[in-house]
Amino acid sequence: MKFEHVFYAVIVLGIAGILIFSFIYFGKPEQQQATGSFQVDSLLLKTSISTDGSFSQNLRISNLENKQQHFEIAALNLDNLVSTDITSFDLNAEDVASIKVLFSNKKSLSEGVYPGLIEVSSEQEKQNVPVILEIESKDVLFDTNVALYPSSKVAPGEKINAEIKILSLAKIETANVALTYSVKNFNGEEILSDKEGVVVKNQALVSKTIQLPKNILEGDYVFSVTVKYKESVGSASAVFSVAKSKIDIFSFLDWRIAVIIAILLFVVLLGILLEFERRKLRDVIYEQAKDIKKIDSEIKVKRVSRSQASDMSKQVDKKLDVLERAYNSGYISKTAYTRGKSRIQELKRKLEKKRL
Repeated sequence: MKFEHVFYAVIVLGIAGILIFSFIYFGKPEQQQATGSFQVDSLLLKTSISTDGSFSQNLRISNLENKQQHFEIAALNLDNLVSTDITSFDLNAEDVASIKVLFSNKKSLSEGVYPGLIEVSSEQEKQNVPVILEIESKDVLFDTNVALYPSSKVAPGEKINAEIKILSLAKIETANVALTYSVKNFNGEEILSDKEGVVVKNQALVSKTIQLPKNILEGDYVFSVTVKYKESVGSASAVFSVAKSKIDIFSFLDWRIAVIIAILLFVVLLGILLEFERRKLRDVIYEQAKDIKKIDSEIKVKRVSRSQASDMSKQVDKKLDVLERAYNSGYISKTAYTRGKSRIQELKRKLEKKRL
């Protein structure tokens, strides 16, 4: 295969590579949650009540099918803390039902954070709505907020950092409060817990780092903290996900950076090929000059037949083609081109005389 063919083939492959890369990257579909046979309007139900309090809110369920569907609703892992006004109903095609969800401490459980699920099922599928119920004392003397870092996904065995803000609501200048940390799944199972005491002067900012077990299952979890001071118990919680790390190059590369890298790689490759071609032609021209001198010497000192002169003339024509290509590509100067062409033409005249 001629070098020119390889050269142009590599260029075509480079352009094709950029086009394929762009198609894969820009055409990569966004991951969207598949649309099922029905839709629930809430991704999470979260509320707080006192030990003897209650609270209700509505959950909307939309039938996405063009036919009637039967639905069942059940609260899971919530120790009768959550109930719905109806547990079974039919919903007409593309109709919407509003279900009342009641949060109540019927079993007089102690203060704390209780995660669970509301399961909504049709004849075709099931969907779970995560629920977090925070039960606090009747009088809460300290307001609490929690933020997690990282706030989204954590791999098994990694650390999760919590930033807890505590603010006195009763203008208590200094208080020794007890903090209880907990990580639970939405089955109500506690994965780990910890305790510590903190001195709060009007307000405090507490940082807590928790090492997750290496064998923790993938899924959603609730990090919670309760703040206890005498008879006052307040709480705060946040949701995070555990998932194994997966390397995805598209998630690390901004599309602009990806395009720039692709173009730079193509330019570098093209530059290397052009330099290789330039050096090859330079070496060919150098050898060409030696061959021309050799042929010129042979026809001066030896008798050359017509057939030999014809073969030599063809060789000289090829050398002229190489010289023309090197000059047209800008690899040699006009002076070098003129001098080389003059030598070749002079040699061709001598060979023509031998052929006569």
